[in-house]
Amino acid sequence: MHPIRHALVVTAGALLFTGSATGVAYAATAPPLAAAAGSLLLPPTTAEPAVPLRPAPSAYAADPAALDSLLAAAVRQYGAPGATAAILDRGRVLWQGASGLAVDPSAAPLKLGGASARDSAPQRLDTLQPIASLTKSYTAVVILRLAEQRRLRLDQTIDHWLPALPGARTVTVRQLLDHTAGYPDVEGDPAVERITSDRRAYDPNHRWTRARLIALASAPAFTPGSRWEYSNTNYLLLGEIAERAGRAPFQRLLQRFVTRPLGLRETTMVRGGLPLERFSHGYYGFGSTTFDTWSGARSLPADAFGPVWTDGGIAATALDAARFSDGLYRAGSLLRPASLRTMMRSQGPAAVRQFGLGTKRFDFGPPPADRWQGFSGAYGGYTSMAATNPRTGLTIAVLSNKLQIEPVDAPAIRIWLRLGQRLGAVAQDVRLG
Repeated sequence: MHPIRHALVVTAGALLFTGSATGVAYAATAPPLAAAAGSLLLPPTTAEPAVPLRPAPSAYAADPAALDSLLAAAVRQYGAPGATAAILDRGRVLWQGASGLAVDPSAAPLKLGGASARDSAPQRLDTLQPIASLTKSYTAVVILRLAEQRRLRLDQTIDHWLPALPGARTVTVRQLLDHTAGYPDVEGDPAVERITSDRRAYDPNHRWTRARLIALASAPAFTPGSRWEYSNTNYLLLGEIAERAGRAPFQRLLQRFVTRPLGLRETTMVRGGLPLERFSHGYYGFGSTTFDTWSGARSLPADAFGPVWTDGGIAATALDAARFSDGLYRAGSLLRPASLRTMMRSQGPAAVRQFGLGTKRFDFGPPPADRWQGFSGAYGGYTSMAATNPRTGLTIAVLSNKLQIEPVDAPAIRIWLRLGQRLGAVAQDVRLG
């Protein structure tokens, strides 16, 4: 069993899982776009009936009952315990919904000998969920704000901040941001995998520290800047650099640069202080069996949430995730225009995958649905996706508490596309297997 902390890459006709998939055997045939190691292509299926693409934001009209029904049907179809979603039109809430369960007592305990949840709990609009690698966009904003304040430089080598790190003299902050640094993924290290992946040794209460994780980092596997390879290590390192450059804990920097400017009150990395009942449990699917990652946990599973994990440790509501995406990509409320252009620009080896700095461009068909900007994630039994079309002003965010490992599947992304297609905002040939 191997939990994945991925970016999930959607293309016309296919879904690619990009990242570390060590220890899980997949059978797939990938086109050139998916040629990088660790990628997986899911075959396409029949799309929803065609809906004409609408040319302007004012044309988007939500039928709340229809969207509620779509969300409920999609949760059932994709085998997720539940999901929450939010749609914004130029910052205005067009619709938000919740369906299914936040806690499913029918799931088996992930930890051998652990206990299943006793009672069920429904998904609610205010349910909090770890957003996995969607966190990387928030971390990138923190780094870019520090660069705006001249606390660091994107093309500065990271030995200034991490002098003892192998290869630090040859790796820049920018290369960490766009996954061209070459650092192998420490979350695939046996010392980490044993605690997060082996049902016999699974420990959701393990006391993780970023220093311990960084100590596992080995030298870059290739010349920095010469290749693109997704690695969570990059964003763990960026979290440490942010704290040293910003002279504050990361959660305080997140508050200063992201949550306070946007008024996000349902976005957090702080362990403790919030009732556990606010959070959904995470669920892994293996075949027809669903496992609860909270089994044996005294609080939230320690590898899925918290300030250690600047690669994937934020929790939020779907509405807050949507407001972050809208505030960043449409309203321009977080970064100066030049910084936002830098963040969104794909260049060098990252360009073939349309990755920028903690963000990705999604090409979803003919105008105006051609270019969305956002990110996605999958880890700890959770999947997420939030993206904005800057041209139309439409934002969609979906969070689901299910990650199917065998066969691999990501309900949040499937539901995201279904919502976009229902609104006529996403082309119909963007499909998932």
